[in-house]
Amino acid sequence: MKEFPIMTKKGKEYIPYDIIKPHEEQALKNHCGQTLDRLAARGGLSWSEAYAVLTDSKFPYRDQYISEEFYEKKVKEIVSNAKRGINMSKYCHSNDGELYYGEFDTEQDALEDAKESYPGESEIYIGTCTKPIFRWDSCEGEIIDSIKENLSEDVGEAAENFEVSVEQELELARMIDETVKAWIEQEEIEPSCYCVLDGHIVSLN
Repeated sequence: MKEFPIMTKKGKEYIPYDIIKPHEEQALKNHCGQTLDRLAARGGLSWSEAYAVLTDSKFPYRDQYISEEFYEKKVKEIVSNAKRGINMSKYCHSNDGELYYGEFDTEQDALEDAKESYPGESEIYIGTCTKPIFRWDSCEGEIIDSIKENLSEDVGEAAENFEVSVEQELELARMIDETVKAWIEQEEIEPSCYCVLDGHIVSLN
């Protein structure tokens, strides 16, 4: 299995390439147009850089004082959740490589259905469809900023003495994440779509 390197103080660690590959567009944005293959050849990413790519967000300059251990934990959670999704993979088909249909137990089943769905086509795309993992921005920074702004409106310049430590902000983020997870579980919220990995052309002749 192809892997993507993560640079750490103790050396390199690796995450599955298939998990970070769908986020290559964000890697291009965050790293001056460099592809994931190029970044891997240059040594890989740090945990915080990998977290930004995996969550389709900008590099977290605002959180530059948060330890890499924090981002390491976050990335490993994403990888663990993604692996559980991959274990439930099924197969789908497409005639243009963009929109995929079906959820079949085997690639052969997907191929047989594609032959009936696209009469006259000489080749189609077969992909692995996996259950997407819900991700979200905890927005703890925005909440704290809102508190500060409202406090400033109420008491004026005295609000400048109000401070929140990095540790307190991280604890808020943790509590928000736990609340969102509980909400998803309580309301039994499930995605009505899937991610497609490894889309490849298959000849129908």
